[in-house]
Amino acid sequence: MKLTDITPAIALTPLDGRYHKQTAPLVEYLSEPALNRERMRVEVEWMILLANGFEGNGNQPIVEGVEPFTDAEIAFLRHPRGLRRRRHQAACRARGRHPP
Repeated sequence: MKLTDITPAIALTPLDGRYHKQTAPLVEYLSEPALNRERMRVEVEWMILLANGFEGNGNQPIVEGVEPFTDAEIAFLRHPRGLRRRRHQAACRARGRHPP
């Protein structure tokens, strides 16, 4: 879902009421929800780096005693909505319903 699709519209500044048409595209990048979305993305990537390391250190965990994430766990961390959607679709199929 795009942040510009949310109703009522997300205001960036008090000017947004008057200049909503001109500022609406900026909501995807400059609003508080956009900041939180990117903050979560950065935190997830940092957590993966701490657990799995990087090429420069031989892909060894940076934090001692932490098990590296599996590829499936990394995929879930990076795209939790996609996994939820697949689980929902599987549950619908199990109940004999057509998934959305």
